[in-house]
Amino acid sequence: MEVYHLGCTGASMNDVINTGWNNRTSQIDLMKPKAGEGEWGTLSIGGNDVGFANIVANCIMFDRPSCDADMNFTETLISDPRLVGQFTTTYWKVLDTALYHDFRLIVTSYSQFFNAETAICDNRYIFYGRYLTREFRTRVNKMVADLNLLIQIAVSIVELQLVLGGSRKGIFFEDWDSLFTGHRFCEEPPLDWPDAWFFTINGVDILPNNTNHTNNTAVPQWAGPPWGETPVNLTSFASSCNGENPGNLTSQMLCTWARNLGEGREPDGDFSTVVYPWWITKTLHPKSVAHRALSKVIYQKWINGDYF
Repeated sequence: MEVYHLGCTGASMNDVINTGWNNRTSQIDLMKPKAGEGEWGTLSIGGNDVGFANIVANCIMFDRPSCDADMNFTETLISDPRLVGQFTTTYWKVLDTALYHDFRLIVTSYSQFFNAETAICDNRYIFYGRYLTREFRTRVNKMVADLNLLIQIAVSIVELQLVLGGSRKGIFFEDWDSLFTGHRFCEEPPLDWPDAWFFTINGVDILPNNTNHTNNTAVPQWAGPPWGETPVNLTSFASSCNGENPGNLTSQMLCTWARNLGEGREPDGDFSTVVYPWWITKTLHPKSVAHRALSKVIYQKWINGDYF
């Protein structure tokens, strides 16, 4: 089986359909050369459209002055009924591009970052972030749950349209949030940040066989430059960077980190001062073990005929 990976960190629904930010080729255009070969595809989209990245950058990893406004803005966007229409348009673009007559589009949910029930995190924070009180964790989790509900509604609408139109193509909603139960931030001890199925800035990956930091065979977060990326020396970066760069959250986070260090403010954890931007970009994205768990669910449903 050949698998074509067209995913793009930071993509919005507009980037799927049109030329994206930084002149990226749209994912629809990337899909076209293989449109006649693919029998199915997965799609995870919507988080960047409602500003989840800003909450990660300005609330969870750094407690910046814009945090409350960013959270209010995301809640407003999620409550906008026009968002469902954006989802359905995006799903139809993918389905129309696929040439295989029985093509299946599997749309995945987002996952809640926190166990919001425990008291263990009320006086803790990640990196330079906001204190992870139960109130804060519950609010962020609710945003994820509310977005997932809209995604599920949009999938149901397109599913009905396919049936009424007599199409043999199909669309399905796959909610993988439950797979993260027991693997979120703020689980009860002895679990801690590295055990979560989400990356932190200084995190290590957890491989599908559950190999991780606990048995000294982890894949180091800082091992080697990704795709030849140039490392950033935070000590010298502070004097030249733009901490209010709204177009590039990675640069914004690096600059805030550098300036905090220049002011003598150390983050929560032990870090190098020479870093690769990609390690910042993938913060709070799911680890390999989570993707493996989802792939097993999809594969089992596929061979069981659940998508037909």
